[in-house]
Amino acid sequence: MPDDLSAEMLAALVERDRVRGYLSRLQGLQDEGSITAEQHDTAQADYSQRIEAATSRVEELRQQVQEQLDEVQRTLASHRSELGKLEARFKVQEIPLTKLQSDGVQHRRAIRTLQEQEKQLRALVDAESAEGLEGQAAAAAAPVIEETPRQRSGAPERRAEPARVREAPEYRAPDFEAPEVKEGALPRSPLRIASLVAGALLLLSIFLAWVAPTKALGANLGADPGVIVTFLAGLAGLVCGVAAIGFAFIPRRRLRGALLPLAGLVALAALVAAVLLEEIPLLNSYFRELVVMREGFYLYIAAAAALAVLGIIQLRRA
Repeated sequence: MPDDLSAEMLAALVERDRVRGYLSRLQGLQDEGSITAEQHDTAQADYSQRIEAATSRVEELRQQVQEQLDEVQRTLASHRSELGKLEARFKVQEIPLTKLQSDGVQHRRAIRTLQEQEKQLRALVDAESAEGLEGQAAAAAAPVIEETPRQRSGAPERRAEPARVREAPEYRAPDFEAPEVKEGALPRSPLRIASLVAGALLLLSIFLAWVAPTKALGANLGADPGVIVTFLAGLAGLVCGVAAIGFAFIPRRRLRGALLPLAGLVALAALVAAVLLEEIPLLNSYFRELVVMREGFYLYIAAAAALAVLGIIQLRRA
């Protein structure tokens, strides 16, 4: 249920159903002759009074729930109107697809939430019994009433009608929001542009300085680029960098989101392999005292990690 008011309404319906059950059983006991007329009249007056009080409480809460339903419907209509404006602006090509998706996501989420609340509140407004509302919870809260001989003999028993729920229309996202939507070959969204830049930086990093001597070894010896320092990472940076640039032009977001992390992870794995195989002897303490790692090495790591992260983000949004 949406909130405490709905829970209170449900509790009032359960209480009224419970007392009606007691009254029904009382009538069965009178028919069997198990109680006197005086006992029946006294208990019936008490149960009738409790039913009247419960009914009064139900109607009071029903009015409050109706007011809440009206507010939910107004808010729902507002979100639908705003989303409709965005869709119209997209169809006349005033805004791009990315603008529609980014600005419309909050409206779509709100619409789905409000539709569920509308359905639950409408059921409460129409309910004359707790049956069918929060089925298991209502059943657990209701008392277990044993069958009377009259019931066991097959005599008809009056039961409260279950609440009739009018189904609210479900919101369906338009076709252009499908996961496999084609966004065009040219990278225009921020994520695609960032992926393109990350791939270019990965490619550039292997041509920048990776290793330079310390003063103890002689700073005038110069620095070596990645393609000279390591074959594995140099080759991976070249292949994965070019591939990542190409992946940024893939129009399908899901495919692009699957390939970009692969390129980043392969580049990082090649770097780890280069260290373990001592192409880059970072595990050697003596080597670490003689050389320093330069900007190309760190740019390689940052660009490969960025490709993996950007790809995962695009895959999750697919």
